[in-house]
Amino acid sequence: CGERALQDVDLDYILLWEDMAYKNGPLISPRMFRQFMLEPYKKLTGFIRDHGIKLIIVDSDGFARPLIPLWIEGGVNGFYPIERAAGMDAIDLRQQFGPELRLLGGIDKKAMISGPQAIDKELVHILPLLKEGGFIPWCDHHVPPDVPLQHYLYYVERMKLASLNPEQFLKELS
Repeated sequence: CGERALQDVDLDYILLWEDMAYKNGPLISPRMFRQFMLEPYKKLTGFIRDHGIKLIIVDSDGFARPLIPLWIEGGVNGFYPIERAAGMDAIDLRQQFGPELRLLGGIDKKAMISGPQAIDKELVHILPLLKEGGFIPWCDHHVPPDVPLQHYLYYVERMKLASLNPEQFLKELS
């Protein structure tokens, strides 16, 4: 089934929805992951790469940092959503795992509820990654339903400016 599907379509990436962590840590120990999941991951990611798909992203909410080295060893090269409330931080992940691990997310969803000042603070925090690349900034999960439309539109405009013209973004903050 997978073989045929990958022959019929061109995919830019594969996203593996795993959710193997909660706010305080992994739901499975790294030892158990290594014992039961590492080889299947290698097999799956090898199959995916054999079909020309280079970006393989894993999704896990919560504090998943202890599992990231195992995902990388298993062939994953992207991580999402970098849940800020669980202590995950895109800057820290980049420092620890380097630019080979593509990062997606990392913007605290609560900042969008709080408003412009909190949104700008989040964007200032991730600005080095915007300049460096290998990072797609967005909400660290889905946009919450209680985000006012004004705040969301502000976020979109500020994100555009921070991404396309970081110097102007910083200038407007001073």
